[in-house]
Amino acid sequence: MTTSAQAAAPPSQDNLQLTVADLLPATGLCDQFDATILALCDTSFITPDVVSGSERFCHQLRHATNADTVYLCARESLQVLTTTSDSNDVNSEDTLAIHGALQAMVADLGNCDKPLQIPPLRIFADSGKLPISVIPVGDRLDILAVIVDADKNFQHLNQYCSDAVLAIYQCQTSATFEGFAPTTRQMQCHVFDALNLRYAPCSHGLSARRIDMFIEDLAMVDIQFEKIMELKDGEKSVWGWQAVASHLANGQVPEDMVQTAEQWSQQFRTRLDIHLLKKAAYRYKDVCEAENLTRVSDIKPLCLSVYPQTLQQPEYIDALRELTEKFVMHGARLVLEISEKVSLAGDSQFVEQPSEVQQFAEKLQALRSEFEIRVALNEFGAGNSSLSRLMYLDPDIIKMDKSVSTAASQPVMALLEQFSVLSASKQAMPLEVILESSKTNDSAKNGRIHSIVEIDELSSA
Repeated sequence: MTTSAQAAAPPSQDNLQLTVADLLPATGLCDQFDATILALCDTSFITPDVVSGSERFCHQLRHATNADTVYLCARESLQVLTTTSDSNDVNSEDTLAIHGALQAMVADLGNCDKPLQIPPLRIFADSGKLPISVIPVGDRLDILAVIVDADKNFQHLNQYCSDAVLAIYQCQTSATFEGFAPTTRQMQCHVFDALNLRYAPCSHGLSARRIDMFIEDLAMVDIQFEKIMELKDGEKSVWGWQAVASHLANGQVPEDMVQTAEQWSQQFRTRLDIHLLKKAAYRYKDVCEAENLTRVSDIKPLCLSVYPQTLQQPEYIDALRELTEKFVMHGARLVLEISEKVSLAGDSQFVEQPSEVQQFAEKLQALRSEFEIRVALNEFGAGNSSLSRLMYLDPDIIKMDKSVSTAASQPVMALLEQFSVLSASKQAMPLEVILESSKTNDSAKNGRIHSIVEIDELSSA
């Protein structure tokens, strides 16, 4: 490309105008583009003086593709917004000459909502033809990223790679990274998650890299405890404890990691569940030893959520066995909560069949027999709640969904007590009920109905 712009020559195709429909994106399998995606995610070269997210994006894209020019324009007005020219001048004559030739070639550029590969254009009289790619970006695809004269490996970006470019733009311009550049690792997490959400399963290489990063991030996930209170004969006391995941940096529930685990695969969810199981068990053990609680009967129940499919994973069963054999956690004091919002078949969108519920119940019963654990149905009243689950799984505890318990009236409380009374006639230990609430519910007259209250540092078992 010339360093000083010359008048743009008419397109070499004798002023032939193309429409967006003429320029369809290429297709391809995900795995062959791993090197391309990793190159696109590289942010290590971006200097601190580049503070604008759109400028960082242009620099990142230009560096990855080794392009001569990358610029952004508004799709509706086709006004040039940002360019990577040395002067960072959006009115760079070279950029405007390229933009004008592109508009002349593609008559309806404003209608572009898919990646386009433009036939090479002769724009400057003293240089060869330039390949141009156009990729819509932005939350509403209202901005066009134009890549001029990229390396041959990047001259035919398909929809998969273009979606990675879109994710890069969204990451660079998000409020999270306003004023500074995300790291390459942060960019990889964002881009891999976006690609997996659309193309799941993502490539084997990117999936392997993502699980490694997920495992590294688990080191920042700790456990806090909520009290579970019981009201009996007018007196309130601690019935047990609810283990809650929290992030070491801010003490909040790591929603981003939960979301990652649920969007990717069971391997992620199993890793998360094993980490939380071990964290909760060892911390609870330390507290009980500090309080000199040596008899199992003196130790109050510890409740911990687990994905249904995790209970069928050999790694999780091995972890349970290790903890109980070492007497880190006695199974009789552990309550594993199975979420009602997740299908027992492992797919939250899948409608469970009675046969699947029965098969899961048989596997669950084997775990209860081996480890003496108790089972709770978590978030009962939401998602996959059903009488068949209640009948087949035969839980020891029902934990009511917050949407139900916050609206609990006298009839609802009476119904819950009837659940408990009826179960007492069929099994040695009556069914117990836990309500999610910010305070104990004074309507709970039965000692088998409990209520979760505020997060509290576990100081006493």
